[in-house]
Amino acid sequence: MQMRTAARKRFDSEYLFDTHPEVSMDFAEVQRHLQQQPYTRPFLLLDSNLVRAKARRFTAAMPRVRPHYAVKANPHPQVLRTLIQEGAGFEIASIAELDLLLSLGVPAREIFYSNPMKSRAYVQYASAKGVEWFVVDSVEEVRKVASVKPDAKL
Repeated sequence: MQMRTAARKRFDSEYLFDTHPEVSMDFAEVQRHLQQQPYTRPFLLLDSNLVRAKARRFTAAMPRVRPHYAVKANPHPQVLRTLIQEGAGFEIASIAELDLLLSLGVPAREIFYSNPMKSRAYVQYASAKGVEWFVVDSVEEVRKVASVKPDAKL
Protein backbone atom coordinates (compact mmCIF):
# COMPACT_ATOMS: atom_id res chain seq x y z
CA MET A 1 0.00 0.00 0.00
CA GLN A 2 2.82 2.40 0.85
CA MET A 3 4.43 1.75 -2.54
CA ARG A 4 1.14 2.52 -4.32
CA THR A 5 0.91 5.83 -2.49
CA ALA A 6 4.47 6.71 -3.45
CA ALA A 7 3.82 5.75 -7.06
CA ARG A 8 0.62 7.79 -7.11
CA LYS A 9 2.41 10.79 -5.62
CA ARG A 10 5.12 10.48 -8.27
CA PHE A 11 2.48 10.20 -11.00
CA ASP A 12 0.61 13.25 -9.76
CA SER A 13 3.66 15.44 -9.46
CA GLU A 14 5.56 14.38 -12.58
CA TYR A 15 2.87 13.63 -15.11
CA LEU A 16 -0.35 15.31 -14.17
CA PHE A 17 1.18 18.77 -13.96
CA ASP A 18 3.98 19.84 -16.26
CA THR A 19 6.28 21.80 -13.98
CA HIS A 20 9.28 21.93 -16.28
CA PRO A 21 10.50 25.56 -16.14
CA GLU A 22 10.58 25.93 -19.92
CA VAL A 23 6.91 25.04 -20.30
CA SER A 24 5.24 26.35 -17.14
CA MET A 25 3.02 29.40 -17.29
CA ASP A 26 4.29 32.53 -15.58
CA PHE A 27 1.48 33.24 -13.12
CA ALA A 28 2.85 36.72 -12.38
CA GLU A 29 2.22 37.47 -16.06
CA VAL A 30 -1.32 36.10 -15.73
CA GLN A 31 -1.93 38.32 -12.71
CA ARG A 32 -0.66 41.39 -14.61
CA HIS A 33 -2.97 40.56 -17.50
CA LEU A 34 -5.97 40.25 -15.18
CA GLN A 35 -5.19 43.56 -13.51
CA GLN A 36 -5.04 45.29 -16.90
CA GLN A 37 -8.14 43.60 -18.29
CA PRO A 38 -10.66 42.74 -15.56
CA TYR A 39 -13.14 40.03 -16.44
CA THR A 40 -16.69 39.22 -15.40
CA ARG A 41 -17.07 35.83 -17.07
CA PRO A 42 -14.91 32.71 -17.35
CA PHE A 43 -12.20 33.02 -19.97
CA LEU A 44 -9.37 31.12 -21.58
CA LEU A 45 -5.94 32.68 -21.43
CA LEU A 46 -3.69 31.34 -24.14
CA ASP A 47 0.07 31.67 -24.17
CA SER A 48 1.24 30.79 -27.68
CA ASN A 49 4.82 30.61 -26.47
CA LEU A 50 3.81 27.91 -24.00
CA VAL A 51 2.08 25.92 -26.75
CA ARG A 52 5.20 26.30 -28.90
CA ALA A 53 7.52 25.26 -26.05
CA LYS A 54 5.46 22.15 -25.32
CA ALA A 55 5.42 21.19 -29.00
CA ARG A 56 9.19 21.59 -29.18
CA ARG A 57 9.67 19.64 -25.97
CA PHE A 58 7.60 16.78 -27.40
CA THR A 59 9.59 16.80 -30.64
CA ALA A 60 12.90 16.87 -28.78
CA ALA A 61 11.83 13.90 -26.65
CA MET A 62 10.63 11.88 -29.66
CA PRO A 63 12.38 13.23 -32.76
CA ARG A 64 11.21 10.39 -35.03
CA VAL A 65 7.54 10.85 -34.12
CA ARG A 66 5.42 13.50 -35.79
CA PRO A 67 2.64 14.54 -33.43
CA HIS A 68 -0.90 14.82 -34.72
CA TYR A 69 -2.91 17.25 -32.61
CA ALA A 70 -6.56 16.42 -31.86
CA VAL A 71 -8.31 19.58 -33.01
CA LYS A 72 -11.26 18.89 -30.70
CA ALA A 73 -8.94 19.48 -27.70
CA ASN A 74 -8.75 23.21 -28.49
CA PRO A 75 -9.71 24.44 -31.97
CA HIS A 76 -8.67 28.04 -31.33
CA PRO A 77 -7.00 29.29 -34.52
CA GLN A 78 -3.99 30.65 -32.61
CA VAL A 79 -3.31 27.22 -31.08
CA LEU A 80 -3.60 25.65 -34.53
CA ARG A 81 -1.39 28.28 -36.20
CA THR A 82 1.29 27.75 -33.58
CA LEU A 83 1.21 23.98 -34.10
CA ILE A 84 1.28 24.44 -37.88
CA GLN A 85 4.45 26.52 -37.46
CA GLU A 86 5.94 23.73 -35.35
CA GLY A 87 5.26 21.13 -38.04
CA ALA A 88 2.45 19.18 -36.37
CA GLY A 89 -0.09 17.11 -38.24
CA PHE A 90 -3.73 17.05 -37.18
CA GLU A 91 -6.49 14.64 -36.23
CA ILE A 92 -10.11 15.59 -36.82
CA ALA A 93 -13.49 14.21 -35.84
CA SER A 94 -15.75 16.52 -37.84
CA ILE A 95 -16.13 18.31 -41.13
CA ALA A 96 -16.09 21.65 -39.27
CA GLU A 97 -12.61 20.80 -37.97
CA LEU A 98 -11.50 19.84 -41.49
CA ASP A 99 -12.78 23.11 -42.94
CA LEU A 100 -11.06 25.08 -40.17
CA LEU A 101 -7.70 23.42 -40.84
CA LEU A 102 -8.03 23.88 -44.59
CA SER A 103 -8.86 27.57 -44.07
CA LEU A 104 -5.58 27.88 -42.13
CA GLY A 105 -3.64 26.34 -45.01
CA VAL A 106 -3.07 22.84 -43.63
CA PRO A 107 -2.66 20.38 -46.52
CA ALA A 108 -5.41 17.74 -46.44
CA ARG A 109 -2.79 14.99 -46.74
CA GLU A 110 -1.57 15.92 -43.23
CA ILE A 111 -4.98 15.36 -41.64
CA PHE A 112 -6.19 12.09 -40.09
CA TYR A 113 -9.98 11.68 -39.94
CA SER A 114 -10.70 9.50 -36.94
CA ASN A 115 -14.33 9.88 -35.88
CA PRO A 116 -15.54 6.32 -35.20
CA MET A 117 -18.96 7.12 -36.69
CA LYS A 118 -18.23 8.88 -39.96
CA SER A 119 -21.19 9.16 -42.27
CA ARG A 120 -20.72 8.17 -45.89
CA ALA A 121 -21.38 11.79 -46.91
CA TYR A 122 -18.63 13.01 -44.55
CA VAL A 123 -16.17 10.47 -45.92
CA GLN A 124 -17.03 11.66 -49.43
CA TYR A 125 -16.59 15.30 -48.42
CA ALA A 126 -13.25 14.69 -46.70
CA SER A 127 -12.04 12.58 -49.61
CA ALA A 128 -13.05 15.28 -52.12
CA LYS A 129 -11.05 17.81 -50.07
CA GLY A 130 -7.96 15.58 -50.27
CA VAL A 131 -7.95 13.70 -46.95
CA GLU A 132 -6.11 10.40 -47.44
CA TRP A 133 -5.93 8.99 -43.89
CA PHE A 134 -8.99 7.51 -42.19
CA VAL A 135 -8.96 5.75 -38.83
CA VAL A 136 -11.41 2.85 -38.70
CA ASP A 137 -12.42 0.58 -35.86
CA SER A 138 -14.75 -1.94 -37.45
CA VAL A 139 -15.18 -3.98 -40.60
CA GLU A 140 -18.18 -1.81 -41.50
CA GLU A 141 -16.04 1.33 -41.33
CA VAL A 142 -13.37 -0.29 -43.52
CA ARG A 143 -16.02 -1.14 -46.10
CA LYS A 144 -17.59 2.32 -45.94
CA VAL A 145 -14.29 4.14 -46.45
CA ALA A 146 -13.14 1.69 -49.14
CA SER A 147 -16.40 2.12 -51.07
CA VAL A 148 -15.86 5.89 -51.20
CA LYS A 149 -12.06 6.02 -51.43
CA PRO A 150 -10.52 2.70 -52.47
CA ASP A 151 -6.99 4.11 -52.14
CA ALA A 152 -7.55 5.49 -48.62
CA LYS A 153 -4.78 4.99 -46.10
CA LEU A 154 -6.20 3.22 -43.07
